[in-house]
Amino acid sequence: MNSKTKVCAAVVGILSAGIGHTGLAQESVSSNYTLEQIVVTATKRETTLNDTAISLAAISSEDIDRKNIEDMDDYLRTVPGVNYVDLGSGVNGTVVRGLSASVQTEVGGRAAVYTYLGDVPLTGTGWQGSTPDLKMVDLDRVEVLRGPQGTLFGAGSFAGAVRNIVRAPQLDIFEGSVKASLSSTSGPGSTNNRLEAVLNVPLVDDVLALRAVTYRHDDSGFIDNVAGNVREQNGFVTSSARFDDFSGLGGGELYVNQSDVGRVETSGARISLLWEPTEELSVNLMYIYQEGEQIGKPNIELLNENLSNSNYAQTSISIGLSDIPEVRGNDVGHQNEVNLTNLIVEYDLGWASLLSSTAWIDANSEDWYDLTGANGLPAAGFRPDDSKRFVEELRLTSQLDGPFQYLVGAYYEESESSSDYTLWLLGQTLIGVVGNTQPRYFTQNKDNTIDQFALFGELSYEINDQFELTLGARNFDYTTSRYEDEIIFESGVVNVDFPYKETSERDTVFKANLSYMPTDDTLLYAQWSEGFRLGGANLANPEERVPQIVTCDQNNDGILDGTSAAYQPGFDSDRTENFELGAKLTLLDQRLQINASVFQIDWLDLPVDVAGQCESLDVAGAISNLTISLNGGEASSQGFELETIYQLNEALRLNLGVSYTEAEFSQDVPEAGAFSGDRLAGSPKLSYNLGLQYDSEISGYPFYASANYSYIGEFYADIAERGQEVGDYGELRMSMGLTVNDLHIELFANNLTNEDALVHMDFFSADARGYRLRPRTIGVNLRYEFYN
Repeated sequence: MNSKTKVCAAVVGILSAGIGHTGLAQESVSSNYTLEQIVVTATKRETTLNDTAISLAAISSEDIDRKNIEDMDDYLRTVPGVNYVDLGSGVNGTVVRGLSASVQTEVGGRAAVYTYLGDVPLTGTGWQGSTPDLKMVDLDRVEVLRGPQGTLFGAGSFAGAVRNIVRAPQLDIFEGSVKASLSSTSGPGSTNNRLEAVLNVPLVDDVLALRAVTYRHDDSGFIDNVAGNVREQNGFVTSSARFDDFSGLGGGELYVNQSDVGRVETSGARISLLWEPTEELSVNLMYIYQEGEQIGKPNIELLNENLSNSNYAQTSISIGLSDIPEVRGNDVGHQNEVNLTNLIVEYDLGWASLLSSTAWIDANSEDWYDLTGANGLPAAGFRPDDSKRFVEELRLTSQLDGPFQYLVGAYYEESESSSDYTLWLLGQTLIGVVGNTQPRYFTQNKDNTIDQFALFGELSYEINDQFELTLGARNFDYTTSRYEDEIIFESGVVNVDFPYKETSERDTVFKANLSYMPTDDTLLYAQWSEGFRLGGANLANPEERVPQIVTCDQNNDGILDGTSAAYQPGFDSDRTENFELGAKLTLLDQRLQINASVFQIDWLDLPVDVAGQCESLDVAGAISNLTISLNGGEASSQGFELETIYQLNEALRLNLGVSYTEAEFSQDVPEAGAFSGDRLAGSPKLSYNLGLQYDSEISGYPFYASANYSYIGEFYADIAERGQEVGDYGELRMSMGLTVNDLHIELFANNLTNEDALVHMDFFSADARGYRLRPRTIGVNLRYEFYN
C-alpha cells in the first residue's frame, strides 16, 4: 500500500503547487462557502442526497463534465462498494456490495444490479443479457443505490441499482453546446476523438420545448494481435498445438498481425419533446438511437507463453480470411444497435401526483469471436442477439400536509430475446460422421420470454418532528419460458430439440425503514429490506430430448450422473435480506458532509450451475454434458461504506470514499465446487478513492483543477475462488479547465501513472483470456456554449 499512499500524496502536492501559482487573493476567501445539495429521485420522490435515508451516491452534472466521464467505467469504479467489469463494447456487469457468484455468468444475463435510464431498465437488453453502453452525454446526474431496493425497483435492484438521469428540455431558454475532444492512448493505443452537440429550443414559450443531442465517439484499441509474428517463429497457438500443425488444414492464413484491436466507434442521438399545456400536466416524449462497432476483442491470453513479454498482445485468428463462405469477410468483433422510446405523462392532482412511464426497447447485436482456445483447433463463433422489451409503470405519489405520505404503483414488463449461435472449425472438413462434408460444426437457437406484473407501495408516517417510519411491499408475479434447438452439422446428421419449458412464481418482498433527525443537519437511519431476482426454466430433461441421443442418468435415479443434484425443470427467484445502519451528517457550517453505512446481507436460494456427466453420440464433443441451474447456495456480505466531502475553503474541496466488504459463501455448495468461506466473485475487500478540486480565476476567467485517485482491491472473477486473482490497482485521473466567455478549454489525463492492471479474467477459455485497464490517455476538450 506504500505505492498507493505515495500516489495520493503526489495528487495533493500537484494541486497544492497549482494553488500557489493562481494568484488567488486571500481577502477573496469568504467564510460563507457551503456545499450544495444534490436533488435526487432514488425514492421516486424529489429529495436531497443527505435527506434520503438509504445508502446512495450521486454524481452531479458538473462532476460528470469536470471528471471527463463518458462511460460507466469512468465513474462506477470510483463509487465505494461498487465494482465494474468491462469486457468490451456493450458487454459489462456491475457488482455492488460483493453480491455476485460469477461475474461473467451474470454479465451474460442474470444481473444482480440493473442500470436504468430514468425509470427504464436497460440491463438485459444488451448482448447476452448485459447492459447497452449508452454514452453519458447531456446527463443531469447519476444515482447509485447500494443494497436491495426490491419494493420500488423490483428485480432490477437485487444488490443495488444505477440510474442515469438525462437533462430534460427547458421551456424558457434557447441554449446549446458543441464539444470536440482529441486524445491519445499510450502503448499500443492511438488517437481517440469525440464530437458532441446539444440544442435546446423552446417551440412555444413556457409550453413546448425540444432538446436534441447527437454524438460520435471513436476510441482506439490498445491490444496488438501478433499471431503473424508467432506463426513465423513456429510458436504455439495453444499450449498443446503449434501453428504448423494446421498446415494441412489451410489454417496458416488465419494467423496474421493486426493492430488497434478493440477500437470502438459509437454514434447516437437523443430527441426529447416536453409539453406542459397547463401547470398540472406534463408530457415528455424521448427517443434514443445508438449504434456501435468494436473491431476485434480487447483481450489478452494469460497462458500463452509466446506473449510473456507483452501485457497488451494476443494471437487471435482472423476469421474473415477463412475459406468458409459464411465466415469470410466477417472478422472478430462486435456490433450493437439500440432503439429506446420513453413516454412520461405526469399530472399534479394537488393532493398527489400521478405518473405513467411507458418504454419500448428494441436492441440487437452481432458478435464474431475466436474459439480456438476452447478446443485447440482454429474455430470461430457467431452469435446474433435480438431483444425487445415493453415496460409500463404507473404510480401515485401523495403530496399531503399531514404526517402520512404514500406511494402506490403497478409495474408490467414483457420481454423477448432470441439468439442463434453457430460454431465453425476453420480450414478443415470434419471427418468420421456419415454423410457430412460441411465444415460447420454446431448451431444453437435460443428463445426466452419474461412476463412480469407487480403491485408495490410504501407508506411513511412522521411519528414526530424527528422520527419517521416507512414500510414497503412489492407483490410480483412472473412467468419465464425457454426454448432451445441444436443442430449438429447442418447436413442434418444430428438434430437435438429441447421442448418448450416455462416456470412461474408469485411472491412478496418487504421493507422497513426508521429514520431519526435530531437536527436539520443530522440523519440517522436503520433499514431492513429485501431484494429478489427472477428465476428461470432449465433445459428439458434428457429423456425429453428429440431424438434421444444423450443419457445423463444411467441408473434412472433422478440424479444427474457425476453430481449429487436432481434434475429440476426450473429454479425459483433467489433473495437478499439486508440489514443496514446509516448516518448522514452535515457539519462545520455545511462545509463538511459525512455519509456512512454498515450492512449485513444474507443471500438465500442462490442459484448455481450444475453440469451432469452425460454419455452422448460422439460428434467431436459437441454434446458432452447437461448444465442446469438449481437453488441451493447461501452466502453473506457484510461491511461498511464511507463518503466525505469537505470544502476546505472557498477554492479547495476534498472528497474521500472508502468501502470494505466481506462477501463469501456461508455454506458448502459441492455441486458448484464452492465451500463455506470461499469469497464471492467480483468482490474486492477494499476499495477507496481520494479527490481534490480547486476553483479560482486566471485574469478574471474561471479556472479549475481536479485530481481523483481510485483503488480497487484484489478479487476473483469466478465462483469458488477459481482462476487468477485480478484487481489490486489504482487509477489517477486529472483534469483542468479554463472558461473564456462561452468557450471551455479542458486538459485531461486518465490513468496518468499508466497503471498496468488486470481487471477481469475470462475463465471459460482454456487460454485464460484477460482484460486490462486502458493505458494512459491524455487529451483536450473544447466546448462552446451558446444561449439566449
